[in-house]
Amino acid sequence: LKSNETTDALNSQFKELNKRIDSHQKDIDQLKSNKTTDALNSRIQEITERINGHQEHIDQLKSNETTDALNSQFKELNKRIDSHQKDIDQLKSNKTTDALN
Repeated sequence: LKSNETTDALNSQFKELNKRIDSHQKDIDQLKSNKTTDALNSRIQEITERINGHQEHIDQLKSNETTDALNSQFKELNKRIDSHQKDIDQLKSNKTTDALN
C-alpha cells in the first residue's frame, strides 16, 4: 500500500508540474507573438512621445522668455511688497503719533 500511495503522490506531483510547464509555455509563446511585440512597441512609442513633450516643456522653462517673464513677475511682487511695507511703516508711525498725543 505504501508503494501505491507514494506512486500516486508522485503521479499527482508530475501532473501538477506538467500543468505548470504547459502554462509557462503558453506565456512564453504569447510573449514571442507579434501581438505582444506590437503592443510593447506601441507602449514604448507612447512613452517616448510623453518624454518628448516633457522635454519641450523643460526647454521652454529654460528659455530666456520664461526667465524674463519670471523676473518681471518678481519685480512686480517686490514693488507690491515695498508698497505694503510703506503702508505698514506709515500705520505704525500714526499709532505712535496718536499714542504720544
